[in-house]
Amino acid sequence: MSDSDDDYMSAAFLDDIQDVRPGIARSQAQKRALGICARSESAAEAMRARPKKADLEKIRREEALSKPVGEESKGFSLLSKMGYKPGMTLGKPKEGSTALAEPLELNMRLGRGGVGIETEEKEEQKVRVEAHFKQMKEIVEKQEELLVDYRKRKRTTIDVKQVSGDLWKMRKACQELDIQIGLDMPSVSWFWPIYKDRTGEIHEDPMNFKNRKLEMEEEKEVKYIYANGKESLPEVRIEDLDEDELADRLSALVEYLKKTHNYCHWCGSKFENPEELLGQCPGGTREAHDEF
Repeated sequence: MSDSDDDYMSAAFLDDIQDVRPGIARSQAQKRALGICARSESAAEAMRARPKKADLEKIRREEALSKPVGEESKGFSLLSKMGYKPGMTLGKPKEGSTALAEPLELNMRLGRGGVGIETEEKEEQKVRVEAHFKQMKEIVEKQEELLVDYRKRKRTTIDVKQVSGDLWKMRKACQELDIQIGLDMPSVSWFWPIYKDRTGEIHEDPMNFKNRKLEMEEEKEVKYIYANGKESLPEVRIEDLDEDELADRLSALVEYLKKTHNYCHWCGSKFENPEELLGQCPGGTREAHDEF
């Protein structure tokens, strides 16, 4: 390397380079420069945060226009001497008069559009906004309707399944309680469980109708019996009953068990007397017991 070439790795060259690294200022000059820069940025930020003159004028103008003329005004004082009171119209009152009780609203035009252009644009914008909100409202209402309908259908399906199960269990309880008081037949034919009998044997629980095989029309006549062997009327399948019929059957059996046996299926108890039943049972529905 010749003497005329710069040695960029020499200490003399490196010492002459200005230290621009961020960090703590080491010299008094650096500290002063950083302080001036910080104050300058703070002042600029404060200036940006200050409201503009046009905004201040708009605020003052709206405040002034929103207030009625005060009593200290010379004009108001003169009108008062002439009999004017706040809320009255100017001039001689006439029947059916449409005189204004308040002055016309002052609308400031800040744009460069011609007379009526800004009003037309505002009306168009208002129509677009209203149409957008109307569309959004219709979408929300439609979604709510679909959600309510879905919940209703789901709740109905669950209720039918619950009612069917409760009804079957109460029929079995009714049979046991009736037999305990010496009855060999139910008060109403379907109050007790009914079974099919083809060979003299009692078949499995008829609630398991989903697992039963389809019967051929050519089979011999089916006889329906109770658990004690007494013949009964044909059983009406649960799936053949609609929701109202299921609800009516449930209500009738609940009432019978309470009046005849002081028994509540959802409490799971046979009470000593009607007074104890009335005082301790929340009600005649599953919902009343769930809320209790």
